[in-house]
Amino acid sequence: MNLDWTVVEYVVPPLFLLLGLVCFVLADRYINRTKKRMLLLVLIFLITLVGQNVLDYYVANDTSAATVRRLNSTYGYIVYPLIMVSLHYLIDESKKHILPWILAAANAAVYVITLFTPIAFLVTDSNRFVRKSLGYASHIISALLLINLLVLTVRTYVKNKKQAVVPILCVVLILGCMILQTLLPQNQNAPLSYLMMANVVCCVFFYIWLHRHLVEEYEKNTLAQQHLRIMISQL
Repeated sequence: MNLDWTVVEYVVPPLFLLLGLVCFVLADRYINRTKKRMLLLVLIFLITLVGQNVLDYYVANDTSAATVRRLNSTYGYIVYPLIMVSLHYLIDESKKHILPWILAAANAAVYVITLFTPIAFLVTDSNRFVRKSLGYASHIISALLLINLLVLTVRTYVKNKKQAVVPILCVVLILGCMILQTLLPQNQNAPLSYLMMANVVCCVFFYIWLHRHLVEEYEKNTLAQQHLRIMISQL
């Protein structure tokens, strides 16, 4: 397994973005514990998916790596819906989001079973990837989670539509890239898929949007408290 410059060119920029975001999130004093934990979880998942994409790039044409490819693909299919579930908490942390968790658990069950019985995909002994009857389970469940996230965003910010613009655009971008990746053949010369790149970009925008939103709330609360103290002092 020899490292080539194509991998470096594709992987280093998004990896640095994600690692930089981890540092910013850890140092951000405006984000509360729940949202910070979920945002860090998303970043960790994305960092591991970068590694998963790169490993798949290397083992795709290695006929002796069928088992590694099967395990690697299973991890990717399980983790991606978990990212979608975690994003729900960045929009509304007050809910438990039971339905998204049920969908993610059902998806995980499908691909864990696939390790023993190929109901979603099969990697042959010659390392050929073959989709089975539930081969697009992760795609469909992820799409449903994104649609649910879109509805949640609209409902949460129905009184402040400007705040909903960034998360809605991110959801639409990810959903569009997911559809394209499903319909179009994968570029075998690219270590990272455009869906992976879209997720990294959207994660950056999500953090900027979340930080700005929380700073505005903090400033409004501070001004309200100052106004209240002034009123009390004048009594």
